[in-house]
Amino acid sequence: MKLLGTGELGNYLYLQPQGRASRDALEQAAKAWLGEQARFCLERGNAELHQLASNVPVIFVGKEAYYAALMRDHPGSDISEFVSDTLIASYSALPLSIYGLGEALYGIAADYDLSWYVMQPLLEVSIDFSIYYEFWRLGGQSLLSDEGLLVRAD
Repeated sequence: MKLLGTGELGNYLYLQPQGRASRDALEQAAKAWLGEQARFCLERGNAELHQLASNVPVIFVGKEAYYAALMRDHPGSDISEFVSDTLIASYSALPLSIYGLGEALYGIAADYDLSWYVMQPLLEVSIDFSIYYEFWRLGGQSLLSDEGLLVRAD
Protein backbone atom coordinates (compact mmCIF):
# COMPACT_ATOMS: atom_id res chain seq x y z
CA MET A 1 0.00 0.00 0.00
CA LYS A 2 2.89 2.35 0.75
CA LEU A 3 4.27 1.88 -2.76
CA LEU A 4 0.89 2.33 -4.42
CA GLY A 5 0.23 5.43 -2.32
CA THR A 6 3.43 7.13 -3.43
CA GLY A 7 3.02 6.47 -7.13
CA GLU A 8 0.58 7.39 -9.86
CA LEU A 9 -0.43 5.95 -13.20
CA GLY A 10 -1.38 9.10 -15.09
CA ASN A 11 -1.05 8.26 -18.78
CA TYR A 12 1.39 5.42 -18.15
CA LEU A 13 1.01 1.65 -18.14
CA TYR A 14 3.12 1.30 -14.98
CA LEU A 15 3.28 3.07 -11.65
CA GLN A 16 5.38 6.23 -11.71
CA PRO A 17 6.74 8.32 -8.83
CA GLN A 18 4.57 11.35 -8.14
CA GLY A 19 7.24 14.00 -8.17
CA ARG A 20 10.77 15.01 -8.87
CA ALA A 21 13.20 16.02 -6.17
CA SER A 22 16.01 18.55 -6.30
CA ARG A 23 19.33 17.57 -7.84
CA ASP A 24 20.93 17.51 -4.39
CA ALA A 25 18.29 15.11 -3.05
CA LEU A 26 18.54 12.89 -6.15
CA GLU A 27 22.33 12.83 -5.92
CA GLN A 28 22.29 11.82 -2.25
CA ALA A 29 19.64 9.14 -2.81
CA ALA A 30 21.43 7.76 -5.90
CA LYS A 31 24.72 7.55 -3.98
CA ALA A 32 22.97 5.83 -1.07
CA TRP A 33 21.43 3.19 -3.36
CA LEU A 34 24.70 2.55 -5.21
CA GLY A 35 26.48 2.34 -1.86
CA GLU A 36 24.00 -0.25 -0.62
CA GLN A 37 24.49 -2.35 -3.74
CA ALA A 38 28.27 -2.08 -3.40
CA ARG A 39 28.08 -3.11 0.26
CA PHE A 40 25.94 -6.11 -0.65
CA CYS A 41 28.37 -7.18 -3.40
CA LEU A 42 31.29 -7.05 -0.99
CA GLU A 43 29.32 -8.92 1.69
CA ARG A 44 28.54 -11.63 -0.86
CA GLY A 45 32.19 -11.96 -1.83
CA ASN A 46 32.31 -9.94 -5.03
CA ALA A 47 35.04 -7.38 -4.38
CA GLU A 48 35.35 -6.60 -8.10
CA LEU A 49 31.76 -5.33 -8.34
CA HIS A 50 32.17 -3.50 -5.05
CA GLN A 51 35.20 -1.71 -6.46
CA LEU A 52 33.34 -0.73 -9.65
CA ALA A 53 30.65 0.95 -7.56
CA SER A 54 32.97 2.71 -5.13
CA ASN A 55 33.94 6.37 -5.35
CA VAL A 56 32.38 7.14 -8.71
CA PRO A 57 31.33 10.65 -9.75
CA VAL A 58 27.67 11.52 -10.12
CA ILE A 59 26.82 12.89 -13.56
CA PHE A 60 23.41 14.34 -14.33
CA VAL A 61 22.19 13.55 -17.84
CA GLY A 62 19.09 14.15 -19.93
CA LYS A 63 16.62 11.54 -21.10
CA GLU A 64 18.34 10.81 -24.43
CA ALA A 65 21.79 10.35 -22.90
CA TYR A 66 20.35 8.20 -20.11
CA TYR A 67 18.56 5.83 -22.48
CA ALA A 68 21.56 5.69 -24.84
CA ALA A 69 23.75 4.60 -21.90
CA LEU A 70 21.11 2.11 -20.79
CA MET A 71 21.29 0.36 -24.17
CA ARG A 72 25.07 -0.15 -23.91
CA ASP A 73 26.95 -2.56 -21.68
CA HIS A 74 27.65 -0.91 -18.36
CA PRO A 75 28.93 -1.98 -14.92
CA GLY A 76 25.53 -1.30 -13.39
CA SER A 77 24.04 -4.21 -15.31
CA ASP A 78 26.68 -6.54 -13.84
CA ILE A 79 25.80 -5.39 -10.33
CA SER A 80 22.08 -5.67 -10.99
CA GLU A 81 22.56 -9.19 -12.38
CA PHE A 82 24.62 -10.22 -9.35
CA VAL A 83 21.96 -8.89 -6.95
CA SER A 84 19.16 -10.50 -8.97
CA ASP A 85 20.87 -13.88 -9.13
CA THR A 86 21.44 -13.79 -5.38
CA LEU A 87 17.81 -12.93 -4.71
CA ILE A 88 16.45 -15.55 -7.07
CA ALA A 89 18.69 -18.15 -5.40
CA SER A 90 17.08 -17.22 -2.08
CA TYR A 91 13.70 -18.28 -3.51
CA SER A 92 14.73 -21.94 -3.28
CA ALA A 93 13.81 -22.06 0.42
CA LEU A 94 10.40 -20.45 -0.24
CA PRO A 95 7.18 -21.81 -1.76
CA LEU A 96 7.01 -21.60 -5.58
CA SER A 97 4.19 -19.08 -5.26
CA ILE A 98 6.75 -16.51 -4.08
CA TYR A 99 8.29 -16.47 -7.56
CA GLY A 100 4.85 -15.75 -9.01
CA LEU A 101 4.31 -13.02 -6.43
CA GLY A 102 7.57 -11.40 -7.50
CA GLU A 103 6.53 -11.40 -11.14
CA ALA A 104 3.12 -9.96 -10.29
CA LEU A 105 4.72 -7.21 -8.23
CA TYR A 106 7.08 -6.47 -11.12
CA GLY A 107 4.00 -5.77 -13.22
CA ILE A 108 2.99 -2.85 -11.00
CA ALA A 109 5.91 -0.61 -11.97
CA ALA A 110 8.04 -2.70 -14.38
CA ASP A 111 10.80 -2.51 -11.79
CA TYR A 112 12.32 -5.56 -10.10
CA ASP A 113 13.92 -3.48 -7.36
CA LEU A 114 10.50 -2.17 -6.35
CA SER A 115 9.06 -5.69 -6.37
CA TRP A 116 11.89 -6.82 -4.11
CA TYR A 117 11.23 -3.83 -1.87
CA VAL A 118 7.72 -5.18 -1.28
CA MET A 119 8.96 -8.78 -0.97
CA GLN A 120 11.93 -7.96 1.26
CA PRO A 121 10.37 -9.38 4.44
CA LEU A 122 10.09 -12.77 2.68
CA LEU A 123 13.63 -12.85 1.35
CA GLU A 124 16.60 -13.87 3.45
CA VAL A 125 19.08 -11.36 2.11
CA SER A 126 20.64 -8.33 3.73
CA ILE A 127 20.27 -5.78 0.93
CA ASP A 128 17.95 -2.94 1.96
CA PHE A 129 15.56 -2.13 -0.87
CA SER A 130 13.95 0.66 1.14
CA ILE A 131 16.96 2.74 0.05
CA TYR A 132 16.01 2.10 -3.58
CA TYR A 133 12.35 2.85 -2.83
CA GLU A 134 13.31 6.25 -1.41
CA PHE A 135 15.34 7.03 -4.52
CA TRP A 136 12.48 5.94 -6.79
CA ARG A 137 9.96 7.94 -4.73
CA LEU A 138 12.04 11.06 -5.38
CA GLY A 139 11.76 10.42 -9.11
CA GLY A 140 15.22 8.91 -9.36
CA GLN A 141 16.62 6.90 -12.21
CA SER A 142 20.29 6.04 -12.38
CA LEU A 143 22.78 3.64 -13.86
CA LEU A 144 26.41 2.99 -13.25
CA SER A 145 28.37 3.54 -16.46
CA ASP A 146 32.08 3.56 -17.21
CA GLU A 147 31.97 7.36 -16.83
CA GLY A 148 30.27 7.39 -13.43
CA LEU A 149 26.84 7.19 -11.84
CA LEU A 150 24.47 8.66 -14.40
CA VAL A 151 21.40 10.23 -12.80
CA ARG A 152 18.55 11.26 -15.07
CA ALA A 153 17.79 14.93 -14.57
CA ASP A 154 14.99 16.09 -16.86
